[in-house]
Amino acid sequence: MIIKAIVLFVFLFQIHFLQALTVTSLNIKWFGLGGKLEGVASDEYRTDHLLDFVHNQFQTTDVFVFQEIINKELFYKIMQPYQCLSYEASGGKHQYVVICYKGVELVKSFVNKEVQLKRFGLRAAMGAVFKEGNELIQVVGVHLKAGKRNTQTRIAQINELTKDFNGNDLSTVLIGDFNTYKKESTLFEFDDDVYINIALGAEFKVVADHPPTYFKWGGRYFDRVWLRHLNLESVQVKGPCDPVNTEFPYLEKGFYNHYISDHCALTVKVKK
Repeated sequence: MIIKAIVLFVFLFQIHFLQALTVTSLNIKWFGLGGKLEGVASDEYRTDHLLDFVHNQFQTTDVFVFQEIINKELFYKIMQPYQCLSYEASGGKHQYVVICYKGVELVKSFVNKEVQLKRFGLRAAMGAVFKEGNELIQVVGVHLKAGKRNTQTRIAQINELTKDFNGNDLSTVLIGDFNTYKKESTLFEFDDDVYINIALGAEFKVVADHPPTYFKWGGRYFDRVWLRHLNLESVQVKGPCDPVNTEFPYLEKGFYNHYISDHCALTVKVKK
C-alpha cells in the first residue's frame, strides 16, 4: 500500500508539473543596434550581459516573449539552446516580436500581421501553441504602438487580435509590451487597460498585481499580461523595478539600463 501511495503521489506531481507553464516577457531596447535607433550592427555591446541575465536569472522559464529585436540572427545565437520563432517584415530596423521556448512541445506557431494595421513601423503579433501534459496553451506576444496619444491605435490593434481569439477557445497567455497609459496621460475617459479589457472580453483577465516594468518617468506599466482559462500561480518582475527579486548587478538602474534595457522582465507561472 505504501509503494502504491508513493507511485500515485509521483504521478500526480508529474501531472501538476507538466500542466504549469512559465512565460517571461522582456523588451530589449533596439537589440542589434546597441540600444539606439541610430545605431548600427557593430554598436551592439550587450550580448554577454544579456546572455548571463536571460540564462541565469530565468532558469525555470519555459517560454520567452521578446520585443524590439532588430538582429534576429544574432539574438537566436544568444538564446541557444532555446528554439526561437518570429516573422518576416519589409524595411530596415524593424522591431521584431520573438518567441523562444525550451522543454515544451511546440504544436504550431502563427503570425497576425493584421495587428500592424497596414502601417509601416507597427509590429505583428507572434503566437505559438504549446502542449503541456494533456493541455494546449497558446502564448501570444505583442508590442503595441507607443505614445500617450496613440490609445486609439492600440485599441484598433487589439480589435484585430481578438479575431484570432474568437476563432478558438484555447487557454491563452497574452503578454508583451502594450505601451499602456493612464487616462491622465492620454486624456481619454478611462485608462488604456479598461479599453483593452473591453476589446478582449470577459474571458480574459489582466494580471495587475506587480510592480511597474518601465523604470523611467517614475515607473510605467507598459509590459502586461492577460490570461484566458488559466490560473495564475505567481507573477514576478526582475530588474531594478523590483530589487527584492533581482540579483546583483541587475538591480542597479544605471547598469541595467546600459547593459540590458529600459524595461524590466515580467514573468508569470500559469496552470489550468
